[in-house]
Amino acid sequence: MKNYEKRPLFSRNLIRLRKERKLTQGELAKLTGISTRMIAYYETEAVKPPIDKVGIIAKALHVSINDLLGINDEPTPKQMELIDIDGRTMKKLKMILALPKHQRHIIYSMAESFLKQNLEK
Repeated sequence: MKNYEKRPLFSRNLIRLRKERKLTQGELAKLTGISTRMIAYYETEAVKPPIDKVGIIAKALHVSINDLLGINDEPTPKQMELIDIDGRTMKKLKMILALPKHQRHIIYSMAESFLKQNLEK
């Protein structure tokens, strides 16, 4: 059996949530209609479980799909910075990022020069 820490996050969350509810794999299988064998597989090796099965398991455990997958609903500070960027600027950034590396470097150099000039004023 794989070491617990090396298991996929979904597997670790499934084990933790199932045990918190004092359910066996067999009991969870009966609640979900998913075979005990598949529950055991999800707890050991499931890297990309089918989303419909994740939904069924989450419902049986009375948690959200995000809880089961380990997705945090709270944006990170870096995500918050991106949220504050207006749509026009984001569109331009995406266009710049699509350019070849040497062209991006020219744009970055120009922007740095412009910003430096404005900071000195």
